[in-house]
Amino acid sequence: MTENEKIKMYYREIEDYDWAKAADHFVGPETFFHRFREKEAIKLLKEFGREKFIDIGCGTGLISRHLSRGSVGIDLNPRNIEKAKINAPDNEYYLVDIEGSLPFPDNYFNTAVCTEVLEHLLEPEKALGEIKRVLVPGGLVIGSVPGKSLFWKLRELSFSHQSFAAELYHRHRDWGEVIDLLTPFFQVMKIYSKFGQMNYFFVVKKT
Repeated sequence: MTENEKIKMYYREIEDYDWAKAADHFVGPETFFHRFREKEAIKLLKEFGREKFIDIGCGTGLISRHLSRGSVGIDLNPRNIEKAKINAPDNEYYLVDIEGSLPFPDNYFNTAVCTEVLEHLLEPEKALGEIKRVLVPGGLVIGSVPGKSLFWKLRELSFSHQSFAAELYHRHRDWGEVIDLLTPFFQVMKIYSKFGQMNYFFVVKKT
């Protein structure tokens, strides 16, 4: 089994974390991070987001629950999909490997949300290529990735630290690495760090 197959098997069959629940109910320092991330994503969605939305790696619906009715969420983890249907019931959900082919036509969505997803992918370029394909010309990606901050050490104080430690792949990036990841596919409209450089938030456009 390849490294990528092992990573996918972990998220498909083992990982069982509810980001929406962790944001809504205190489970340790991570609760504040999820709340801040949710708030920042909502702010960007209000400023830049345009229906029709797709939430890439929607997890359990932390951000999906703030999207308009009929938005689409995709995730590799079937447990996430079932929880997202509860947390954001007005949307449509699909069990999809985002490093593969997305089951949507070209030029279909106006806005893709992709928060805290790319760091889990061994080949994020494949996902970014597919996201670009399904966006209309001028379509936007609103997303975030973790930065290289010592504040991430606070995770060790969380009740669910062992589940984080079990992750097989979780890549943190600096400013230059974020730029290098996004610019082959999109034009950067906005990128900035938050929470002591724990995260980089970005808005990029398909040209």
